[in-house]
Amino acid sequence: MLKTRSARSAELAQKALDLLDEGILVFDRRDRLCLMNRAAESAIGMPRQEVLGRAVRTVLERLRGLAARPGDLEAMERHLDDTTNSVSLEVRLTVGHRLRIVARPMFDADRPAGRLWRLRRLGTDRPAEDSAAGATAEVRALDSLGVLAGGVAHDFNNLLSTILGHTELGLEDVDADSEVAESLRSIARVAERASQLTQQMLAYAGKGTVLVEPIDLSRVVRDVLELLSVSLRPGVELAVALADDLPPIIADAVQIRQVVMNLVLNASEALEERGTIEISTGVHRLGEREIAAGTADAGISPGEFVYLEVADSGHGIDEATLERIFDPFFSTKFTGRGLGLAAVHGIVRGHGGLVRVVSRPGRGTTFTVDLPQGYEARSPGSPAPP
Repeated sequence: MLKTRSARSAELAQKALDLLDEGILVFDRRDRLCLMNRAAESAIGMPRQEVLGRAVRTVLERLRGLAARPGDLEAMERHLDDTTNSVSLEVRLTVGHRLRIVARPMFDADRPAGRLWRLRRLGTDRPAEDSAAGATAEVRALDSLGVLAGGVAHDFNNLLSTILGHTELGLEDVDADSEVAESLRSIARVAERASQLTQQMLAYAGKGTVLVEPIDLSRVVRDVLELLSVSLRPGVELAVALADDLPPIIADAVQIRQVVMNLVLNASEALEERGTIEISTGVHRLGEREIAAGTADAGISPGEFVYLEVADSGHGIDEATLERIFDPFFSTKFTGRGLGLAAVHGIVRGHGGLVRVVSRPGRGTTFTVDLPQGYEARSPGSPAPP
């Protein structure tokens, strides 16, 4: 059945909204959620098919469950009680991120027509005294590069949305079997691949659009290793020790798979002809010293973390290289884009975790990714998993 023009327009509008970094939620005049983009799914930790049609107060309660201090959302009550009231606030989430919420009423000919909520993830808390006095030149440089990468990727995504939109419109006006249609489909495929590159850049910047949910890290690792087993060279042996019954991490499964894949492939490249890659998961406690040795943002506190460890028996990394391995576009290979470890760094930071590296020339390298535990590891009274 052919789609109506209004249905195609609605699909195109949804695709455009899904390219935005900012979460968008639209409620109708009955205060039911009628429109939501992918960034909003990430912000509230629920896929749209589970929340569309829900009452505005149900969504607010979901946000309260994610908030470290539910009282921070009291101003939203004024917004709900007064159809003319707008609210702008910041709330810290239990996963360590801060969220800016802007809620405004919508009108149609001066009559209430619904509500628009805008949600923007601001990253992890960073005490003012740390940013004023304790930031090193290296951290400032990485932050600047993150802003640059995020800005370029954001603008590039806007261009891609225009290309994809015009391509879809063009396909509607030509014969599906024509050479022009095939050319337009080729343009769309290339644009989609370019969009994947922007997601890597956004991952490095810690600003990628994510769909968070409770996931089992060991299960993710098993899935990735099953895919990689055929692509590793014959001389590479895997020694796998994955913990069962891990507490969940609240994360984007796609991005965590990318972290695992990049670390395992990086370890494989570090080996010459033969060697061993040891991959393990588990739970351990990090103290101040371990956190200080990692690539964490300020604000991460000691406690229990779920970890992924990838160790290789390769030639190791010298000190000069070790200082630059997370720089974007830096690579020791003759050919290489250098985005792999930079993307790992950005994804882990974006999930409130840290990466630690231990290496000595001739003695191999160990990467340890530490991620905060999810809902089930929190104190009584914390929200249940979605």
